Amino acid sequence: MKHKYNILLAIIVIAMTNLVSLKSQQEAYLKIELDSPAKDTISNLHFGGFIEFIRDFVNGPFGFWSQEFLNRGFDYTDTSNNWLKDWKKYGESESNVISRIAGGYNENGRNLVRIENGLNDFAGAYQKVYVDDTVSLELYFYCRGKVESGNIEIRVYDDDFDNLLYSHKFDSPSDEWYKYTTIIPPISGQNKVALVIGLNGTGSIDLDESSCMPTNNVLGVRREYYDLLKDWDMGILRYPGGSFADTYASFWHYGVGDIDKRQSPNIDPPPLRLSQRFDFGTIEFLNFCKLINTVPHITANYDNGWPELAGGWVEYCNGDINTQFGKLRMEHGYAEPFNVKYWEVGNEQWFRPQEYAYEYFDFRREMLKSDNKIKLILAADVWHGEDYFKTLMDTIKTDADYYGYHPAQSGYTKEEHTDMELYFSIVGGWTHFELYFRTVYGWLEDANLLPHVQAASTEWFMSYGKPQDWYLDTNWRSLTLEQGLWDANTQISHVKNPKMLKFAERTFAISFFKTGEHPITKRRVIWGNVGYQAIKLLSNTTGSKIYPVNVDVEKYYTREIMGILPIYGAPWLNTLASSKGDTLYLAVVNAHPFESVNTELDLNEKFLGQTGTIYEISSNHHHDVNDIINPLNIVPKISKKTISRYYEFPKNSITVIAIPNFTKASKIDTNPQAIIYPNPFSDNFSFDPGEEFLGNFDLKVFDLQGREIIVLRNQSGDLNIDCSHLSQGVYTLSVSNQTKNKAFRIVKIK
Repeated sequence: MKHKYNILLAIIVIAMTNLVSLKSQQEAYLKIELDSPAKDTISNLHFGGFIEFIRDFVNGPFGFWSQEFLNRGFDYTDTSNNWLKDWKKYGESESNVISRIAGGYNENGRNLVRIENGLNDFAGAYQKVYVDDTVSLELYFYCRGKVESGNIEIRVYDDDFDNLLYSHKFDSPSDEWYKYTTIIPPISGQNKVALVIGLNGTGSIDLDESSCMPTNNVLGVRREYYDLLKDWDMGILRYPGGSFADTYASFWHYGVGDIDKRQSPNIDPPPLRLSQRFDFGTIEFLNFCKLINTVPHITANYDNGWPELAGGWVEYCNGDINTQFGKLRMEHGYAEPFNVKYWEVGNEQWFRPQEYAYEYFDFRREMLKSDNKIKLILAADVWHGEDYFKTLMDTIKTDADYYGYHPAQSGYTKEEHTDMELYFSIVGGWTHFELYFRTVYGWLEDANLLPHVQAASTEWFMSYGKPQDWYLDTNWRSLTLEQGLWDANTQISHVKNPKMLKFAERTFAISFFKTGEHPITKRRVIWGNVGYQAIKLLSNTTGSKIYPVNVDVEKYYTREIMGILPIYGAPWLNTLASSKGDTLYLAVVNAHPFESVNTELDLNEKFLGQTGTIYEISSNHHHDVNDIINPLNIVPKISKKTISRYYEFPKNSITVIAIPNFTKASKIDTNPQAIIYPNPFSDNFSFDPGEEFLGNFDLKVFDLQGREIIVLRNQSGDLNIDCSHLSQGVYTLSVSNQTKNKAFRIVKIK
């Protein structure tokens, strides 16, 4: 029977594909139920992210943390040659000896590098590092020794060691460790260089704890990642894993205190066994969250940790300075607690639910002892069915705040298939995600656990890789518009189910942020794929109030293929309607690979004829990419358009229609608050003071550094503000009168 069903579905797919070639356009009918808004509202917690120590995503030349040196403490040994991983020797000879010695400045490290020169010559240790010819580098290292003649010196060569580009000499060392620091100026015409730290002369020096960071970093985070995140209205950020969170490398005390005296090396488990040093530690993570105005979510170590360890981490983040670890935080420079609210107990505890349930209570006890106001998240599951759920929750009951789980999708199969079958499975996968959401919510409801225990999607992603190497994230399809359509569809599904999900966190390191060395220029490139562009757009064009959308449009189907999701009827159009202030946003994803969809919009007559703002992400083919050659090939395009009864949504597209004066036209809100529209904007935006700012008011626009960019005093009534001179990015708008002050987050998109 199943075999016959698969044949029938295959015939449907083939017939549909043939029909597509005969038509040029699909048709649809769409109606927004403005009179029936959902009771549950959206927050930016539904647009969360997830940063984890996986591969070189945090540490390394392409990592989130802007440290250019690998193995910067000289502590990770290459056992094949009794030397060091990542470092190479320069100028070694019979008279100039470079060796690895146990000990060093960092008592939590293993080694130092000793350079002993018998000849008046230059010898040292070097790494190849990426550079930007407009950005300087801050370099430091710790050194001690005795120099008979000459100097400690750093040298910068081109990638092939053909030319000396820069050098700097330091004073001779003493017997005590001393931190040597310098700024290497921008080096014109170079994208990758060799940086050598050494001794030019005779004598002996010891080196330990080196660092090389571009000066444009933001609190230590690489500027490229900061620029990618600052325009995304991300509400919550999970850290430090993922599977890493449960490893013996993820003890939180490895990532606090003096950054040059942290655990080194800090080797993660196979298969990669990388040194995941915790330079991007607890304080660094929390400070970054504060900078980008996102809520931190920390995953405690369950598999290799213990309850007191987790309780200590809570106390370090949230405890009073009179507590043991609150005092330690104060000694590290932070007297005020961070008050981290969201704490998860382990990662993906899928296989021993009864044991996890019992041990969870020990973790809960110690963590709540440190702060009884925190919210606890279970590292639970949807894949193993209701039996897993009952085993876990019959024990835990309402003694957790969130049932966390990880909906994900695979795009890999060994079974023979067509490209269109894979495409349909991917872009229609959101229908399965909505099934996951309904399933978990149903379990919670049937067990009478609501509203005490809510559901959360604490890690969601799409992987095209094979089961053994999916985490390497090397498949070309993750660069495509197809991936962007998947992200848009799946994000919309998370957002339009606020009753079933209270927050959602998109994985950064899989099919999202991309990195590489340019094949011609050798320049380092870090960019967001089309999925990133889609989620960034949706995060800024989704309001807190959502409305049901009725859509009448054709659906697509696939047969069952081993390894990928079968699609049993997904509409070509996936939609989300929401409002923010006085703007109505209609987001529509058209997944049809060949045809636009001409859609009748059943709107209130008062909307028609207004000028709306259109945001559109689209391209001619779903295989078109944002790649290392053209990382901004597919980005949102912004235009103005008069709202009419019909709208043609292009093939392979993500469209957001922003309709201003929504509350006035629909008469839903007779006492509107002050609002800004559109937001995001291109060259200008409008400010409606509503009834909040009757009479005169002052309006100011500030950049992220707090500098006044625009100042308008003694204004009244509606304003249209020209921002064509501003660069793309996030700003703060402040409006004040004699009785009130209000701030708004505004985003300019080119």
